[in-house]
Amino acid sequence: MKPRSTHYDAVIVGGGHNGLVASFYLAAAGRRVLVVEQRAQAGGLCAPLEFFPGYRGTITNTPSALEPRIFGDMQLEHFGVTFDRPDPTMVFPLADGRSFKGWRDRKRTEADLRLLAPNDAEAYFEIIEFFNNFARKLNVSVFDDPPSLAELAAAMRTPDDEAAFAEVFFGNIQDFLDRRLSSPHLKALLASLSMSAGNVAPSTPGSPIGLLRRPLSLVSGHATADDPRRHMVRGSTGLPRGGMGSIAEAMRAAAEARGVEICLETRVERIVTAGERATGVVLSSGDEVTAETVLSNLNPKTTLLNLLDDPALVPDELAERLRSLKMAGGAFKLVLALDGLPIHRSATSDTEARQLAACQYRYSPTVEYLEEAHDDYKYGHPSRRPKLLGLTPSVVDPSVAPPGRHLMSVNVWYAPYRLASGAWDAETKAKFAATCIDTIEEFIVNIKDIIVDQVTFSPVDFEREYGLVEGHQLHGDMTPLGMFGNRPTPGLARYRTPVRGLYLCGSGVWPGGTVTGIPGYNAAARVLRDTSGAQDEASTPDVPSAG
Repeated sequence: MKPRSTHYDAVIVGGGHNGLVASFYLAAAGRRVLVVEQRAQAGGLCAPLEFFPGYRGTITNTPSALEPRIFGDMQLEHFGVTFDRPDPTMVFPLADGRSFKGWRDRKRTEADLRLLAPNDAEAYFEIIEFFNNFARKLNVSVFDDPPSLAELAAAMRTPDDEAAFAEVFFGNIQDFLDRRLSSPHLKALLASLSMSAGNVAPSTPGSPIGLLRRPLSLVSGHATADDPRRHMVRGSTGLPRGGMGSIAEAMRAAAEARGVEICLETRVERIVTAGERATGVVLSSGDEVTAETVLSNLNPKTTLLNLLDDPALVPDELAERLRSLKMAGGAFKLVLALDGLPIHRSATSDTEARQLAACQYRYSPTVEYLEEAHDDYKYGHPSRRPKLLGLTPSVVDPSVAPPGRHLMSVNVWYAPYRLASGAWDAETKAKFAATCIDTIEEFIVNIKDIIVDQVTFSPVDFEREYGLVEGHQLHGDMTPLGMFGNRPTPGLARYRTPVRGLYLCGSGVWPGGTVTGIPGYNAAARVLRDTSGAQDEASTPDVPSAG
């Protein structure tokens, strides 16, 4: 595709979800915006895919982190997003053949917790409240520019505050849980949730911060009485009908309704500068498009080390910090076409079997299991018993699979980008997929009997297909070393770059990866402040009524 014009107020490099969000808010403020996306569909990892004929899904499984403010501003329901809400929302299979279920009703969840670990149920609630309280103490909004670590530490007023700060920022989740719980099951459940910080182990310093992300979102405002972020197992907003691709398609429609132009199957070859300012981009077609502002949804390393026509605009010290940023990916994707309902080992009736098949599952039954899975990754080997996050959305939404068939979508950790030996060729991927399926069989008894097809994505595939540096889906781990004012590195945390008029709007900037949309929102807010001459005003972009 070729753009309709040669000049825009803003050009956005990359049409992933954050790029679409940024384009929407800029266009809502009256800017002429062009989004340039190298793939045939916008949305990045949320873009719809047909894995096999009639089986539709995406790389990303759920929108559970999508910010309610952004969902509402973009009117995604108006553009076709509806949800199925399985209950329970999540099942956590245990090593002894039982499972823990997270229900939408708090009392049912409490009952399951007490049945599973009667001596630890209260401690579990206290841990959830610890992180809620700590988020309130930090008093940080994910919609504001990120504070430095010094500013965060200064918010700690009492010895208890300082102790909490040390545990979350410098301790690890294994020690944190050992001090508070005796139940191996509850330790495993909470450690698994904490691993959302990236390619980390329970013993990794700063790993408790994974349990802080949703509390920070909650204290930033826009919470509802039945907000899923309040759920004790960090519950789900539900599964979008038609798959996660419906979120990306609605975002694109919302942006285009505001006048955003989206140019697909076109790559930005370089960002053009004049003096110390970005002036536009050169496309793979050879066309040059000028703009007052350029925003990059790509990894900060790609943006500033590979795309600038004048690399000297990035100071040597900053370039060196960027080059040293660790990006080694660890995620693997397994998608299975099934000709029957997957049956969980813990199901005690046909009704329960369907309930468990309908909801998300997490499999990492002990803290030691997680640590050993990460050890394999650390030494360059795919995990022999991997951590699994999966779901079979066709149980509640038959539209995503052919009649009588099911689609199982599994996100897998850990698969090192750099292998100790060999390469991520077809044989290596098939071997690791077999390991994943063997692991699934530990809690889904009939899985091998119902698989009719499969497809896999390695970290190398993610880099080649989606431009993810070393296959890292989050654009870098989200431990304290890579969060707040350190994301992606000091000096780049507030969306601006050393090149005037060039901004970062992707997962590599605060508050980080997963499908929140906040980096795009915040980058648009920064651009609007900078280009209106009101740099100290509130960061909320104005969204006029669509009517």
